[in-house]
Amino acid sequence: MGADDTTRINIESIHQAEIYDLENRFGVIAWFGHHTRHWWALDGDHLVEARTPDRLGEEIMGARWSDAQRQAPDSGACGDGEGQDVTEFFVPRRR
Repeated sequence: MGADDTTRINIESIHQAEIYDLENRFGVIAWFGHHTRHWWALDGDHLVEARTPDRLGEEIMGARWSDAQRQAPDSGACGDGEGQDVTEFFVPRRR
């Protein structure tokens, strides 16, 4: 099998499919940085970065969780059991 017999893969179409998935799952603006070789997303006013699309999704959720924790009132260790509804932080944000 010679060098001309190798299959060429169009990585751009794979990147576009991953971008589409990230944008639809998380409601972010996503892209692949060709110079950094990392995945990026703009989630509201947060710029999030990771080495893989799956890890980027985890980083997006982590940033949202951090936001929810910062905005939740401190109920202490013996709170009344009524916490803030953080559902809004985990649904896709629309552009």
